[in-house]
Amino acid sequence: MSFALAIRIFFFVLLVLSAVVGRRVIRWVQAFGKDDASRRRLKWLSIGTWVFLNLATVYFIVMGLRTRGSIQQTWHMIFLYPWFAWLVTSVALAAILTAKGIIALPYRIAQWWKRKQTGEQKADGDRREFLAKAATALPAVMLLTSGYGIVRAQSDFDWFEPELKLKDWPKELEGLRIMQISDPHVGNFMPGEKFAGLIEQINQRPCDMLVLTGDIINNNMAWMPECMEAMHKLKLPKYGAYVCIGNHDYFAGGPEEILHGMRDLGMTVVRDDHVVVPIGKSKIIVAGIDYPMWSGGHGLRGNRLDPHVDAALAGRDPEAPTIMLAHHPHAFDRAAEHGVQLTLAGHTHGGQFAFSYPGGKTVSLGDLMFKYVAGEYQKNGSYLYVNRGIGNWFPMRLGAPPEVTRITVG
Repeated sequence: MSFALAIRIFFFVLLVLSAVVGRRVIRWVQAFGKDDASRRRLKWLSIGTWVFLNLATVYFIVMGLRTRGSIQQTWHMIFLYPWFAWLVTSVALAAILTAKGIIALPYRIAQWWKRKQTGEQKADGDRREFLAKAATALPAVMLLTSGYGIVRAQSDFDWFEPELKLKDWPKELEGLRIMQISDPHVGNFMPGEKFAGLIEQINQRPCDMLVLTGDIINNNMAWMPECMEAMHKLKLPKYGAYVCIGNHDYFAGGPEEILHGMRDLGMTVVRDDHVVVPIGKSKIIVAGIDYPMWSGGHGLRGNRLDPHVDAALAGRDPEAPTIMLAHHPHAFDRAAEHGVQLTLAGHTHGGQFAFSYPGGKTVSLGDLMFKYVAGEYQKNGSYLYVNRGIGNWFPMRLGAPPEVTRITVG
């Protein structure tokens, strides 16, 4: 099955799901009608709203992921962003209604059996009408929350400035500032003009070294000229800028072209290899890995990252302080085995949806997929920092803000 066909099938399934959930929501909205005429008007108004919210789904079924051009901003504001809000709402409602149905099934069976034995009637219409009206609060709250998530994803990034005490780090290199940018996803949700504005903000904070940890282009190489124009504004620090590649750079269809562009900007590409960076009387090794793709997707199975980490570190001076760049954070396990002091990764977007609770703990959707989701981790004296990304492939974030990181090591 081709990727294009799989995408169309996926969106068709979303359309069916949206129709099932939409039918339930329409019934809830109808309950606000005072008479048959007003209920009919509410029904057709709800159906029209549902059709509008699903125009993007129909577009994707017919056209696939072709959403680039001069109409981009209008397309997003009028159709795509409301669709994303409804998509999240409908998926969440489907999960809630399914769970409710499963939990309530024994009770409903018991009630059915009781009515059969006693001849008792179902709950009266007034009660059902009240419950339907109350139920409309659920999709309303979800739509508002999703809308906020869209606004948050499109807003400026947050600065994170951790200070890390690294094992066996030379005294001469204490205080080194490393700027990490990850996952810009230049494309529909990060056009070149917006990226250029963010880069101007990044330029305002000095650093000694800069790293870019993959997913430079989202899914279409047509965005490459805009990306290059924006990145020409990036000020490169005195100890250089270093790049590794991500899965979306492969999805875009031009990983070699992307890396060639980064070299033209004066950045150093580390792809299953490493470079030695002299700093005064000391030196740092900056290593980086490729992203292990497989035909039909980007799934990582078992230890598929390990050979790339091994290749990147082959022949290095084991006594030299080392920084590993890896788009996928699971490379950290192997890097830690090699004694790498610091691994910098991205990819997870902080789980996109994250929720903090008392005690400083955070749970996110990323916990279902990744061992390391966001922020600092430590293992056997080695550190990992997972950047939440400055851009988006899915334009919605809750509790996982866009991020640029300036790490001070010592």
